[in-house]
Order: sequence, then C-alpha cells, then structure tokens
Amino acid sequence: MSTGAVRSGRNPADAPSASNSGSPEFPNDTSPVQAWTPSGYPIVDGKYLDLVDGTVKTVGPGPVTTGPPAIAVYIHNRFCTGQRGHFDTVVATSFAKDLTEYMIQVGELLRTGACKVDSLSATKYSVNLIVMTDLSSEEFGSILRQCRLLS
Repeated sequence: MSTGAVRSGRNPADAPSASNSGSPEFPNDTSPVQAWTPSGYPIVDGKYLDLVDGTVKTVGPGPVTTGPPAIAVYIHNRFCTGQRGHFDTVVATSFAKDLTEYMIQVGELLRTGACKVDSLSATKYSVNLIVMTDLSSEEFGSILRQCRLLS
C-alpha cells in the first residue's frame, strides 16, 4: 500500500527503523520520510538549521510534521450538512511513489461515483481535494481506503 496515516505531531525518533515493517502507523517501510519542524525546517539526525539566526538547533520534544518526499493531503466535503456522521474533512500524508501515482488513485475515487469534485489543486508535495458527497465518514473513508488514498 502506498498511502499512510497522518504523521503530523510525530517526532522523528518515533519512526520505526527500516527493518520494522508492518506497523499500522508507518505502513510503507521502504519509502523515504523527511521530518520537518512546524516552522518549515527539515530535520536531519535530530537537528535543523534555523535560517533566522543561522544556528544548528536540536529538535526538542514536541510536534513535527512530514514533508517532501511525502505528499500532504487535504480532502474536504463542501456538501457537508453538519449531520451526525456526515463526511467532513481528512488531513493525511500519502507515501505514494510520486504525484502521478497519487493522482491515479484520485482517478480511482472519481470512477466510483462516490463524490463529485468541486476543486482540485495539486503540487509536487501537496494535494487539496474539495469534493461534494452525501456519504457518512465511515462510508467515504472506506472508499478512500479502497482507492488507496488512505491506509
């Protein structure tokens, strides 16, 4: 499977080693992962270069986020009526090989007829998909997993 769970808030030290496969939180142990500080600096060996003051700083406890080469994904339902259980929003990280592979997976979603696209914006490391659907979170989430857009 090429998509993964949301990783925001995870510290790089929490990631499994390459020999630890099958973890539900880190399903694709062969994909390169780059952790970033919330302020946008890449973390390497637990440190990052703060470009504001030019010093190398150690990452302390606290949230980190993923970034390139992972793809940040935001899927939102514009048709959400606020009904209990109605699909609203998903924020996730994809570990698809590249944007082309992920867009093929989006095509699989559209082929199901589960939603209509209101807006789609994609860059090399980010996909924002605004849909219209009247499905529940459970139903739409199941379809997203079938299409390999979520793990």
